[in-house]
Amino acid sequence: MNRLEYQLAKNYEWSDLKLVPEPTFVVVVPFNDGYGLTVTSDPATNIKASSVTLNGTLDDDGGFPDVLCGFEWGKTDAYGNTTPTEKKVTGETFSQTITGLSPNTVYHFRALADNKGTAYGSDRTFRTKGAGGMSLLFEEPERRRGYGK
Repeated sequence: MNRLEYQLAKNYEWSDLKLVPEPTFVVVVPFNDGYGLTVTSDPATNIKASSVTLNGTLDDDGGFPDVLCGFEWGKTDAYGNTTPTEKKVTGETFSQTITGLSPNTVYHFRALADNKGTAYGSDRTFRTKGAGGMSLLFEEPERRRGYGK
């Protein structure tokens, strides 16, 4: 198997290939699962003990009208949950409010855009507030001269 055949086999299923006699030139183009879609995961807002608002922007709709935009979210970057989607076009923002969250817990989320392929924004995190409405932060006590050197 020559280098080009190896690259083709690596990127495509054999059933998709049509072998051609040499010296035909083949251009291998990287596969983009999102078909030109780009989406940004914007910072979470309205963070409370049991709810949050997730935000995103559809940066490029890839020329497709009505791209479906939403979020994946969960306690790890494996997510496990998805929000309902809404139709958007290039430049539009979208948001979803999530409820039923645990207090003082770190959550992961990322925006998604879907139309004949799915594009994802980067992973972001937020921490819900404590049950009393405040986030609990544990820091080392301040060291003062003469104490705990």
